[in-house]
Amino acid sequence: MQIIEFYGLPGSGKSTVCERVIKELRSGGNQVGDIDEYLKYCKGIKWVMRGLVSRNGVTFFSTALRTLRRKKLLFCRDVIVRILRVLQFYAYYDMCVKQKKYTYMLMDQAIIQGYISTFYDYTDMTAGDYRCVVKGISSYNFMSFYMDISPETASERIDMRGEEDHGRCDKIKDITSRIRILEVQAKNFDCGHSVFSNTHSSYKVDANLDIDEKVRFVLQKINKGFKRELK
Repeated sequence: MQIIEFYGLPGSGKSTVCERVIKELRSGGNQVGDIDEYLKYCKGIKWVMRGLVSRNGVTFFSTALRTLRRKKLLFCRDVIVRILRVLQFYAYYDMCVKQKKYTYMLMDQAIIQGYISTFYDYTDMTAGDYRCVVKGISSYNFMSFYMDISPETASERIDMRGEEDHGRCDKIKDITSRIRILEVQAKNFDCGHSVFSNTHSSYKVDANLDIDEKVRFVLQKINKGFKRELK
């Protein structure tokens, strides 16, 4: 099973591109898992516990705790809760790999997005802070796409959403404060991409492309990666 994750600032098109790519892959006869399938199963503390006892999950969690301790965030409730949520994805991925039900698993809100978003604007991240993710996903056939977008554009798209809240930044109405937070997050996503591009197949999706072009770019990389795996 090839796991594909999308990550980036709010409004960068993660969900839109992910849904379009899923549709294209399914039209080709592929079995594709998505966030809706994940949400059917992963509810409650039992999935956190499953993540804690999985080999990949415990590797991620133990390394993440050292990062939180170093950054003095170990006793921040919001951070801990979000780290525990990430563990559920390890449990789910492990289950799907064993079941061999899917050819692809596409997620727009999973391990990478969940981990980097955990730090919000609390701290600037460095390359070493991503070690827990790199270690945790190392046994998976993993690919990721960084949906590039400027903080200013992200803020504008948050305003276009209206009253619907997708995340913490949606609740911040003061534009200056929101952009400041998005700038910190953008630096952290950029840093993460720099690390991931050296550890697994990770690609930056150009913000200047339209949606159709982004979908084609992602599909080309997925097909190329999968063909290489089959050789």
